[in-house]
Amino acid sequence: MNKILDPKNEKARKKFKIIGLIILGIGLTLFIISIISFFTAFSSMEFPRLIWLPFIAIPLIAIGSFMTKLGYMKQMNSYVASQTAPVTKDTINYLVDGTSDTIANAINNAKNTEIACPNCQTLNDPDALYCDNCGKALKNVCPNCQTLNDPDASYCKKCGGKL
Repeated sequence: MNKILDPKNEKARKKFKIIGLIILGIGLTLFIISIISFFTAFSSMEFPRLIWLPFIAIPLIAIGSFMTKLGYMKQMNSYVASQTAPVTKDTINYLVDGTSDTIANAINNAKNTEIACPNCQTLNDPDALYCDNCGKALKNVCPNCQTLNDPDASYCKKCGGKL
């Protein structure tokens, strides 16, 4: 699972980690210097000389953070996956356990749906064409296209012919 598929990726990750941390460190250092400059200007009552420094420091912090995040992305994603996979598995198992009996029953009921005779209401096998009790037709056969229709249908569901 920890197999590295492409050695170039490992080199790129190392570069992102090193360069990202360096840029992040420079950005944080410049930002701290600008904060110190800003607050020391209050004691001397002069305008802060390094007021422009945060405009350089903040983008450097953002770029350094992004590059560092890219360098550690594999480790972060592996950690997140290791923490969420068991929860997802348990959730799916819970849902499947709660619905598997219902789904199996629905499939069995769909397979075993019996047809009630429109004449005597006797239940017959789903593939029966005539009633076991009275012999009446359970399905109408279209004289034009030979399609099986419901016994109470007046017109064929395939060709529209009168039954």
